[in-house]
Amino acid sequence: MRTVFYVSKAVFLFFLILEWAQATPLIKNPIDDFIHFKGDEREIYVPNRKEILKLEIDVFGNGRKIIFLSFPGFTSGREGNIWTAYAPKDEGCLRYSRTKDDDLIVFRTDAYLVATVKSLKTRALAAYFPGKDGGDIYAYVFEKDGVAAIKIKSVSLQPGDDLETVFKEFRNGKHSENMEKLEEIPIEGKVSRP
Repeated sequence: MRTVFYVSKAVFLFFLILEWAQATPLIKNPIDDFIHFKGDEREIYVPNRKEILKLEIDVFGNGRKIIFLSFPGFTSGREGNIWTAYAPKDEGCLRYSRTKDDDLIVFRTDAYLVATVKSLKTRALAAYFPGKDGGDIYAYVFEKDGVAAIKIKSVSLQPGDDLETVFKEFRNGKHSENMEKLEEIPIEGKVSRP
């Protein structure tokens, strides 16, 4: 019986050490990491990478902004750009290129906002995804173990409706915190061709 206990304890410690060794290292330079990161479909969709699109958004409401990076033309059709998010930590950033469900992080720069989503009782980046006669609103919730993409509602647009109408319920009567300045950063000579 004692031998089984020691073997079980050794196996548990082995997996604990393995988990610790595979922990995601903190990233010091998000732009450099983004340029050299090979973990998504960029090689297929972005043949000409001369600049990076950058948004810094205070999703948590604490002044520590998440950095969102993408390439011009690196899109999911009319749903918007495919983004890699870098969430700040004390010693660097954590990279999120996909949600917990292995979906890409996608939003248009003219169709998102950050606010408290009443139905989730938390702050999130809400994104509108256009569709036939309306579309859907999803919330990206940044949690300790990843990014959750949660469908908030389907939207039926009426003639003359615009994004103000679509996002009204998230605003709580205030101006949205969205539409941060989109930066275009040249990356000449920093990216090796595939």
